[in-house]
Amino acid sequence: MQRAIPGRSLKNRSFESGKKNIEIACNIAKRLHQAQLSKDTDFPQIEELLATLDKKWEIPNEHLQKARFLKQQLLAKNSASKVLLHGDLHQDNIISQKTTG
Repeated sequence: MQRAIPGRSLKNRSFESGKKNIEIACNIAKRLHQAQLSKDTDFPQIEELLATLDKKWEIPNEHLQKARFLKQQLLAKNSASKVLLHGDLHQDNIISQKTTG
């Protein structure tokens, strides 16, 4: 894994247009989704994250039922191949890479 030394976030990069920032962010998301995951990865699985919807919540029942329905739909469409998903990917969390020599 490459080492990122905190520097400037993508949000603070000044390009002539914001289009370049969007292209960079999209390319990073694409690369994350193509990353090979080992079988013994410590990253949480989507099923684990969505299991919280099975608990009792003090929210309107119609909202909880809708969330559970969407969870079932998502998991039914879940492919056999797993991809890495960044839980908070935005331009402030994309840091420029600096190499050390």
